[in-house]
Amino acid sequence: MRRPRGPAPMESPHHILDQIGLCLLSATIMGYLAKLAKQPLVLASVAAGVIIGPVGLKLIKDREVIESLAELGLQLLLFIVGLEL
Repeated sequence: MRRPRGPAPMESPHHILDQIGLCLLSATIMGYLAKLAKQPLVLASVAAGVIIGPVGLKLIKDREVIESLAELGLQLLLFIVGLEL
């Protein structure tokens, strides 16, 4: 018997949460190391992104989802800044 052909199975929604958790964990670790080295936290965040991103260890697989979430976070940040003015 042949199995009916249907759409490909979707990725688990937990995969996205794993990637977000990995981003937060790496940013936290790099932030701690930057604090020990007396460097700015922005530098630590950029370094964490380079290390886990497509240039470094390639741990982030779904780049489009992370980019969409980053844009959403930036929009929320700008909204909060607008409320403060």
